[in-house]
Order: sequence, then C-alpha cells, then structure tokens
Amino acid sequence: MATITDVANLAGLSRSTVSRVLNNFPYVSEEKKRLVEEAMKQLNYYPNSSAQTLRSQKTDTIAVFIPMLTNPFFSYLLEGIDTVATENGFRLLVCQTRYDKNTEKQFFNLVMSKQVDGIILTSIENSWDIIQDYTSYGPVVMCNEYDHASKTPNVRLDQVYGGT
Repeated sequence: MATITDVANLAGLSRSTVSRVLNNFPYVSEEKKRLVEEAMKQLNYYPNSSAQTLRSQKTDTIAVFIPMLTNPFFSYLLEGIDTVATENGFRLLVCQTRYDKNTEKQFFNLVMSKQVDGIILTSIENSWDIIQDYTSYGPVVMCNEYDHASKTPNVRLDQVYGGT
C-alpha cells in the first residue's frame, strides 16, 4: 500500500507539498498538482480518510435517523435528503431506529464520538429533555418531526394547511 511519502518521492516533491495538494491549499502550482495526481495514479494511492478526519475534525457525514426503511414515506424522504446532501459534499449514514428508544440513544453516540458531524431526525422516540443533551456535540435538525420544547431547526409540513 502506497504512502504519502511514496507519492512525494515519485513526484519529486516534499511530503508537505503533497499534503497541501491533497488538502486543496491555495498557492500550489498547477504543475505540482499535476505531478501529485500522476504519482497518486501510478501508485494507486488514496488518502487515508481517517487521518483526514482526525486532522480536520470533520467527517462530512450526517446521520439520518429513520424509524423504518421499508416505509415508503421515509424512503422518499431519505432520497430527498440524500440528493441535497450529495450536492453539498456530504455523505449520509442511515440509522434505522425501529421506533426503539434505546436504539435511538445508541445512535446519538455517533455525534458524541465525532463519527458524524450532525444528525437529522425524521422521527423522535425519546423525550426532548433526553435528546437535548446531545445537541451540544453537534447540530441536530428535525425533519418531519416537531417538539415544542425543541430549539433546533426543523423542516416540516403544515399538515392542517395541506389537508385543506
């Protein structure tokens, strides 16, 4: 498996220059970018995403809590969320709660342990006073759900208006 040092040696550049190219730093010449890209291709090198996450403290991943994937409503909702996330450079981690409070709490550990950058709730199984503790670890957005006690952003339909 090739390393960043191997890429630097093949490209005839320093490790720090290769790192700057990989991290899209400004002021790197197009020639150096080309040399790094060619060396990466020759060596079949792929940057270590875990190392990048540690360095940047960002995963570019959002957890989406879905109660049941087999429910067509949530499948369509997930499709829309995925479209917008992908357009904005984010990946989704789909977490099926099966309407279980303990499962939902376990998934909240993903944001506490920095495995995801934020959470989208399409259903809520626990009371808001339990969920609120997790909001200090990363953003939580409600989608299709609403709780009067919540101060988080939410995306929802006015079903009374929609029914008229």
